[in-house]
Amino acid sequence: MELKVNQIKWNAICLMAAMVLMLCSCGGTQEQSGSRGTGAVTGRLAEGKIMEETGLDIGERHYEWIRYCRDGEGIRILGLRTKDDTLIVPAEFRGYPVCGIGGTGEEMDPKGTYYLNSEDGITYSDMKKLLPWNLDSEQRLKKIIVSEGIRKIVGAGFAWVMADQVDLPESLTLIDEFSFTHSRVGKVVLKSKTASLGCGAFWGSKLKEIVLPDDFQGEIDLECFWQSSIETFQWPAIKMKYYIFGNCKKLKEITFPENQKKIEISDNEFIDCPKLKKLIFPASTGEVRYGHGPYADNYKEGGVETLVFLGKDTKLVCCDDEGREIPSYIPAGKIIAPKGSKAIRFAKKAKKASYLAPDVSGAATENENGDDECYQPLDNYMKAAGEKAYKGKIKLVPVEYEER
Repeated sequence: MELKVNQIKWNAICLMAAMVLMLCSCGGTQEQSGSRGTGAVTGRLAEGKIMEETGLDIGERHYEWIRYCRDGEGIRILGLRTKDDTLIVPAEFRGYPVCGIGGTGEEMDPKGTYYLNSEDGITYSDMKKLLPWNLDSEQRLKKIIVSEGIRKIVGAGFAWVMADQVDLPESLTLIDEFSFTHSRVGKVVLKSKTASLGCGAFWGSKLKEIVLPDDFQGEIDLECFWQSSIETFQWPAIKMKYYIFGNCKKLKEITFPENQKKIEISDNEFIDCPKLKKLIFPASTGEVRYGHGPYADNYKEGGVETLVFLGKDTKLVCCDDEGREIPSYIPAGKIIAPKGSKAIRFAKKAKKASYLAPDVSGAATENENGDDECYQPLDNYMKAAGEKAYKGKIKLVPVEYEER
């Protein structure tokens, strides 16, 4: 009898051990804890599996909902909601470090109701039904704080989010292409000195201001702020890609830090930025390499009207899109600089375009392969330096200048 009881006990122990082993082997298993709704996860999360939980505590903070997946050895958060007016994206969750934010359209919206990368596009009214960071269409967060340790914002990470400000940590290395597209974020504060801001990262967003570290050495890619609501920008001491600010109709001020050895402004940089009337370069600026892209008295939306130099020793050079110097030409209306300065000496010899024909200033042309070559006639004219070839299309006159 005693032997039989011991056998039953042993069988029970073996059965329990087998159940524990089975549970541990089922990665990504989710359990809802009834009334508390903490959604505790047991076992190891399966790579890439989308998980959702509601009514949970992370550290000392309570959240209404989270969507996430495992990414390598960390967690990538796809959406997070709180009733508080400040949302803090945690550095750790379920025993894993949070390595990133965002994902593909399918990850952000696994039901496929509104696929974020749809060719047909989506409207703001559509997005009211897909709010990965806001509880509802009326909630506007005062601030989103991304915790230190998080390294990347990818895909549609903060697309369409509504917040007054987003603070990004020093650990951040990447703001991916279109990560903030169409977001309702007014201000972004970036602490990272080496982060890469991808192509179209803030495309069409309501961003008014982005604050970068004084010694920012990262990258700012093509069309980063295109069609955004940015109003002011402090130009970092790096060479940026082309068309960063195109169609920024509210942009009114660019400031340049002191002691920059070289400031490079690409051609066509300020296309259709009507409120940006002048650029002011500090006295300590070494050289300004200014792009040749279209500007004329009859085409002022193609550039900045006035260049102001505060020092005598700043060199002004006009360059083509390959960085080659174009002698005695500048696509601006007027140069203001101290008497006898290098900028004034340049202005006294330089010419500007007072007239550009429509096919030179604004309309795209096609090459023999059928590819668009916007502003190509102006490019060809400047490279060939042959005014006769474009008689009636481009009229050059002496640059206006003012000595102070």
